[in-house]
Amino acid sequence: MRSLFYLSIILVSSLTLSAGYKLIQPPLSNDPMHVHIYELDNGLTVYLSENNEEPKFFAELSVRAGGANDPETNTGLAHYLEHLLFKGTTNLGTNDWEKEKVHIESIQQLYEQRFHETDPEKRAD
Repeated sequence: MRSLFYLSIILVSSLTLSAGYKLIQPPLSNDPMHVHIYELDNGLTVYLSENNEEPKFFAELSVRAGGANDPETNTGLAHYLEHLLFKGTTNLGTNDWEKEKVHIESIQQLYEQRFHETDPEKRAD
């Protein structure tokens, strides 16, 4: 989660600190979220909506990294991206890797158990 936060900060900073973007579409008059659509020079499309009702930050990142988009020589990019964003690395996305490692490994073990479970009732729990 922390990785996603930092990635979002970098993304928003790149919009405000450089001229490497263009506004593709201003908010539509009937859009309750007032979404601005930008395109960065590198082709990344950014949807930006400001909400001042609560003091919190939310970011979502959609990447064309599914199996259909993987190069033949490098499959599994979506799974790798998932690990980077949600599990972090020893240097990025953690406050204390040794402390967090126990929890991350526990989550991974539970995921594997659920993945291999064949009983539909147990999977539904």
